[in-house]
Amino acid sequence: MILNKGLRCLSFLLILLIVFSFAIPTTTLKQNNIAANINFVKACENEFRGIWFSYKEWQSLHAGASEEEWKAKLKDNIIPNLKKFKINNVMVHATAFADSFYMSDLYPISNLIKNNGGNLTYDPFRVMLNMLTEKGIKVHAWLNPLRAMTDSRFEKISDKYQTKIWYNSKNRHRFFIKDSSKRYWLNPANEEVRTFLKKVVEEILRKYKNIEGIHIDDYFYPTGLPSENSKKSTVLMDDVQYYNEIKPNVSLSNWRRNSVTAFVKDFYNICVKHKKIFGISPQGNFDNNLNSMFFNQKEIVSKGYAHYLMPQIYYGFKNKTCPFEKTCKEWSSLISKNKNMKLYIGLAAYRLCLKGDNFAVENGEDEHFKHGDILKRQVETIRNIKTCNGFCLFSYNSLFSNKNTEGVKEEKLNYLKLFKNKKINLN
Repeated sequence: MILNKGLRCLSFLLILLIVFSFAIPTTTLKQNNIAANINFVKACENEFRGIWFSYKEWQSLHAGASEEEWKAKLKDNIIPNLKKFKINNVMVHATAFADSFYMSDLYPISNLIKNNGGNLTYDPFRVMLNMLTEKGIKVHAWLNPLRAMTDSRFEKISDKYQTKIWYNSKNRHRFFIKDSSKRYWLNPANEEVRTFLKKVVEEILRKYKNIEGIHIDDYFYPTGLPSENSKKSTVLMDDVQYYNEIKPNVSLSNWRRNSVTAFVKDFYNICVKHKKIFGISPQGNFDNNLNSMFFNQKEIVSKGYAHYLMPQIYYGFKNKTCPFEKTCKEWSSLISKNKNMKLYIGLAAYRLCLKGDNFAVENGEDEHFKHGDILKRQVETIRNIKTCNGFCLFSYNSLFSNKNTEGVKEEKLNYLKLFKNKKINLN
């Protein structure tokens, strides 16, 4: 009898042990799932979701519109598209070719947006800035500070502009490099050039108090320049003569790298002074940045000369040189060395459904053409990398042009599935 009671007690204890062994992990698992879901929701709500609005968008969408026409285009099309795609930051071209899409005292107005017989009767940049910020969308002034004009364009602008004065100078080679397409680039190694560029940044931040900040991309130096290791060159006018004239106590390549870092530092300091954000979108390939663009990403990160980096990781998952996920993680590892710097990933929306694309090779096939969910999978990948804080799409027309193919439409539908969680409040 005592034995039976003992067995019954032992059996009861075993049952309790089995029940608790299952119950505790299940409860813990549920708690972990809830916590993970809350963290995911918070991450999405704080996520940087950007898009580039380039000079090509100004050309095709503004197209010399009157102020009333431009406001209507923004209200009826551009802003609804941005809101539907949950875009909360727009990088808007302010200067692309030593010209401007805003009312500038330093640059001539771009010929891509002139109305009223070649003039501009209002400030389309301000109109866009005000209308987007009213809807909770942050606007960054996107500058290509070094890329300038061709001979034919320079000849048409007023002699009052500083870039034209340098163009007319007998020492033109000190201020410009001329690439293989016959386009001039300002030389950042020239201190006068850097001083002028600081004035441009100051002008924008002074005129537009509600701007989020200044954004630049990877147009630092044109490709094809000679180096100390190779005299081979494809540019029409390089910077070697100027280098030899001033005789800096560094190699040619390091002289260029130091010059890029110098103007980047200037931009950052001005933005800090105005309490604005400064960010850079270099190429996704580390080696190209350092040895072709002469952008020293490691120095920029270590010295903290930007609030964020936005590498253009325009590669497919199967790319042999820079596969997407691996490259994202390499940038994440670099950025993790500076806790005050954010990392956003630039995505190639313009490559969606693109055939014959060397950036997205998958065993000889076209990865972006073959799949209809590349964008969705890339965003999911970014969200799973701790130090990645968001993404930016290049560019607006690639997603919202009337010429979008059925494949691009499929990509857009799959992208929108990223925001199906009803608990995510993205307005």
